[in-house]
Amino acid sequence: MVFGEALVVPGEFFLSPNTAIDDNNLTILWHTVGKYQPCVQTHKTSPPRYFPKSLIASKYVFVKYDTYKPPLARPYQGPYAILERNSKAFRVSISGGSDWVSIDCLKPAYLEEEDSTPTSPHVDDPTSSSHHLGARPPAPSPKDGLRPTSSRTGQLIRQPDLLDL
Repeated sequence: MVFGEALVVPGEFFLSPNTAIDDNNLTILWHTVGKYQPCVQTHKTSPPRYFPKSLIASKYVFVKYDTYKPPLARPYQGPYAILERNSKAFRVSISGGSDWVSIDCLKPAYLEEEDSTPTSPHVDDPTSSSHHLGARPPAPSPKDGLRPTSSRTGQLIRQPDLLDL
């Protein structure tokens, strides 16, 4: 075959006008072809996605936006309050408005529950413990006359033991 030449098909692919078509051969061909059936189509479902069970009961969520973020940027924004729930999306209160967000972009927010009664210790109450931020643990008792010192962050600094030579 050369580019620009006419396409030539061999004559053996065509029946000559003198060949008679036998009805017997035609019925055999028809039955043979009739035995073939199309393949059963398989419906491939997508694998189930991960869905945190605590998302159903949570009051607040974090939202992940699929945009470019600079390095060390937070992947989730929020927490935002949930207004309404659906099987595929939640209505979330975002900056004064509300918006439907897909559950694929949500992560449950675990926030501390605030009590209605104050639990802060009083300064003049001698029985209250001082387990709040900034309180240093009591210094251990000195042994063998060495006094342990502490750093500016409150960590204890051990003095090295003297070598007996």
